[in-house]
Amino acid sequence: MQTASINRTEILREISQLESRLSELRALLPSSVKSFFRFRCKPEQFVWVYAETREQAEQRLHARMKKNYGTGWSIASKVVDEFTAPEHAAANSPGSLLQSVPEVEGREFLEDYRANERGRLEQPKLKNIVKSQLEYDIESFEKRLRQRER
Repeated sequence: MQTASINRTEILREISQLESRLSELRALLPSSVKSFFRFRCKPEQFVWVYAETREQAEQRLHARMKKNYGTGWSIASKVVDEFTAPEHAAANSPGSLLQSVPEVEGREFLEDYRANERGRLEQPKLKNIVKSQLEYDIESFEKRLRQRER
C-alpha cells in the first residue's frame, strides 16, 4: 500500500507542476489577432482596416479607396486610431465592426480570432451574461456568411 500512495503523491505533484506550467504558457501565448485601424478620409468619414501593421493598413487603405473612388479621395487627417483590442474597435465602430471592413478582412479577423481562442482557457458559458458588442458583431458576420453561401 505504501508504494501506491507514494506513486499517487508523486503523480499528483507532477500534475500540479504541469498545470502550473500550462498556466504560465497560456499567459505567455501571444495573440494572433492583428489591429484595427481607423483612418479619416474624404468622401468617407472613417475607413476601417484590419492589418498587421500601420504600413500594411495604409497599403490596404490606398488599394481599397483607389478601387472605390479612383483619384477622387483623400486622407482628411493624419490622425489614425489603432485598436489592438478588437473589443475596443467594436465599441468604437459605427455599426457592426466586421461590416465596417471588407469581407476579406472580416474573414481574416475571424480566422485570427478563432486561432487566438485555441490554446486559451475555456471560459464557462453562463446563460444570463450579456454578450459583448464584439460577440454580437461576430455572430452577425457569421450569419451573413452562412446566408450568402446558401
